[in-house]
Amino acid sequence: MDKQINFTERYNLQLFVNIFNIANHQNIDGINTTGYAFTNGTTSQVTATYQTTLGSVTSSNSSGFLFTPRELEVGAKFTF
Repeated sequence: MDKQINFTERYNLQLFVNIFNIANHQNIDGINTTGYAFTNGTTSQVTATYQTTLGSVTSSNSSGFLFTPRELEVGAKFTF
């Protein structure tokens, strides 16, 4: 969101606000994608076992900087 205010033809003030993660929801950055685990039995037999953790969250908000909740950036720029 921004607003520009013109004082004269030469002087301008621009105000701006950037809001990130306004809903304050958890940012998920890792999901378990392993559906089956394969194990060898005999020389010609392979067993596939379904993994119950498929689709579960493995990590979230891990960086401490990029995924922090409710970030607000306010700034102004004066041109002449």
